[in-house]
Amino acid sequence: IDCMDEDIYYSLEKIKKVLQRLYPNTAFKGNLLPKQLVKNRLAVPPVDSNNSVALLFSHGLDSVALSFDYPDKAQLLISAHGQDDLPVNDTTLWAHEKDRFVKYAQVYGHTNAFVRSNYTEFVHRWKLDYRVSSDITGWKLDTTEGVGLFGIVAPILFTKGYSELQIASSYTWSSPYPTAANPFVDGHVLLAGSIRLKHGHFDKTRFDKVQLIADLVKRKNIPAPYLKVCEYNPYREAKKTLGNCCVNCSKCRMTALTLAALGEKLSSYGFNSSETEISQAAHEYVLHNKQGHWQAWNWYDIQTRLKSMEEVPASLKWILSIDFTKLTYANNYGTRPRALWDNFRDIAPADLIIPKDYLKGSLLPPE
Repeated sequence: IDCMDEDIYYSLEKIKKVLQRLYPNTAFKGNLLPKQLVKNRLAVPPVDSNNSVALLFSHGLDSVALSFDYPDKAQLLISAHGQDDLPVNDTTLWAHEKDRFVKYAQVYGHTNAFVRSNYTEFVHRWKLDYRVSSDITGWKLDTTEGVGLFGIVAPILFTKGYSELQIASSYTWSSPYPTAANPFVDGHVLLAGSIRLKHGHFDKTRFDKVQLIADLVKRKNIPAPYLKVCEYNPYREAKKTLGNCCVNCSKCRMTALTLAALGEKLSSYGFNSSETEISQAAHEYVLHNKQGHWQAWNWYDIQTRLKSMEEVPASLKWILSIDFTKLTYANNYGTRPRALWDNFRDIAPADLIIPKDYLKGSLLPPE
């Protein structure tokens, strides 16, 4: 390539080492060869990070929880038209969801920014998944998730003076098979001398995030946020009636039942099915279907939290009696090994602190 930001070039060299460690059965033979490395700097005076924060916002549980973690900061909520659940050519769906993004910002006193990109679509991922490497089963999530999103919103950060972009985690330290969406990858990103990518909430499970939101709603007496967790929304014909809960996807079921466990009213968070209906559907599904590692791991976490409660709602007691580790189907993460973060200390970002309990994988759920 002709030219490239100098900091990004060296960032990608570090990220490559992390990916090589994550996927040891994969040959990373390619190299970037820029003819010129350019030293860039912010185009405007930097925004005060003590009072303001920029974060990627999808209205899902992860991004809402991250937003709620900064209740006293002015937030620039950056939403992308072109994500998997917001296809770049589906303008009807985008108009519906954009309206929700704007309403969220208005309710909580924040500002929106939007970007449109085909970055999830121009690569034929089905030709790459499992084929390039036995380690890499989902190309976007396994290789380019945070870095790709950072790339498309970088012009916004550069021109508005934000030196940090927050991205919410979908996994945690104890996830057995992490993807490239982790702080070891994202924490190495540096652009124009000062713009960084921060991977937030890698220490929080979905249960933790629901609890964080519910606690803040009560403590500050603010409206409960709509949580966009239904995986089937993009495929519904009636775009004007989109919402939770399809009852059929794992995110709907687990988020709703976590809210129920915490005594929250489901309809306040956008769910249009009852606690009993969702619980029955989840129970039926778990009894007759094997779970993927991500699903089983989250059920395992919910079960652990319920066991620590003095009183468990009657509709959720079935969760206590199931051994979710035995319901996990064959590993769908290819040949990648389980993560032992002790093996990543030498290539970790300088400011990343690995909790000591996770260094040897001691808190990972059973295989």
